[in-house]
Formats: sequence, C-alpha cells, structure tokens
Amino acid sequence: MPEQYKAFDELMMAQQPIFDRKKELFGYELLFRGQQELSAVFDNPEVATSQVITNLCIGITKLEAQLRQPFFINMTTELVLSDAFFPISPNTVYIEILEDQNITPTFIEAVKRWHESGFRFVLDDYHFDPGYDTLLPYVSMIKIDVLATPPSTISDQLAYLRTLDIGLIAEKIEDRTMFNQCLELGFHYFQGYFLQKPEVVE
Repeated sequence: MPEQYKAFDELMMAQQPIFDRKKELFGYELLFRGQQELSAVFDNPEVATSQVITNLCIGITKLEAQLRQPFFINMTTELVLSDAFFPISPNTVYIEILEDQNITPTFIEAVKRWHESGFRFVLDDYHFDPGYDTLLPYVSMIKIDVLATPPSTISDQLAYLRTLDIGLIAEKIEDRTMFNQCLELGFHYFQGYFLQKPEVVE
C-alpha cells in the first residue's frame, strides 16, 4: 500500500450530533482524533482541521448516509484567511470560529467575504466578549458552554442575541436538568453527553 494511503488509514474523526428542541438530529460536529481516540490530541490545529476537511471532502469516512445534515468544523485564523475550505459546499458546513481567535480587521474582512459566498459561521464557546461584536452580522449561530457559563446568569444576553436572529446552541449538556433549563431559556439547539457522546469514525 502506498505511503499516502497508509497515512489516510491512520486519520480518524469523531462526530458528535447536535439536536433541535424536539431532540431531532440537526447536524454533526466533526472533531479531530489521532492515535488518542478518546480526545483531540494534536500539536498543530491547522493540520488537525485540514485532516478533518480532507476526510469530509474525499469521502473516506462512513458519513455518506448522513450528508443531509450539516457539519460543524472548527477553523483557526490561518485557515479562515486561506482558501483551505474552498472545496466544501457552503450548504454542507458551518464554520466554527474558536474562542481564542485574534479578531483583526483582516480576519473580519475574510469572514465577511466567505459569508457573502454563502458560508455560515458559528462563534464557539462564546463569552459575550465585546471584541466579537463586529462579527455578529456574519454569524448564524453561537455556541455557549453551559458548564463554564451557567445559562441562568446570562438570560438578558440570550434574549438580546435572539433579537438578532442568531441560533443559540447549548453545548456540554450533561444532564436532563440542564437540558430542560436551556429549553426554558430559549436555546434552539443542544449538544452534550446527556444527548450523545462523540463517536469515532475512521
């Protein structure tokens, strides 16, 4: 077997579903997995995300039957500023902007350009940092870590985001009590071990 194909055989992803308010499947977040199957262990986030994109684009995973649902993929600044995800149809993915990104005018312009091309963006692990406000016109969804940010403490902020027609995803839901609380607070989508753990696919 050629070396390049052996390398592809070693690539893994995990997929974790995202559900709507009726607990029906909305989409999948794709997560890099290497030799450590239970967690994302990598030295270079650009390489990790590129491998996820490679898996998705060339169809070496077992996701064909699920292509009617969108995929959520984490993107670093360098990849947003590049053409790395150009081969992916805008209707196939949501691009997640990580919480530690440096929001510069160049980055905002790149997000705007991809948004105008039909790509949809998600702010991941959102902490209501005003530095991200300039991105909100180009954002379709916001993910909030409900373990790190108890939703009962941010009800006013959540109400404001809903006026902007931005979908709210509650992530890291680990029990029924938190799921019900997030339902009451108006979250649109839900992700976490209570609903389903990530599943590794080679």
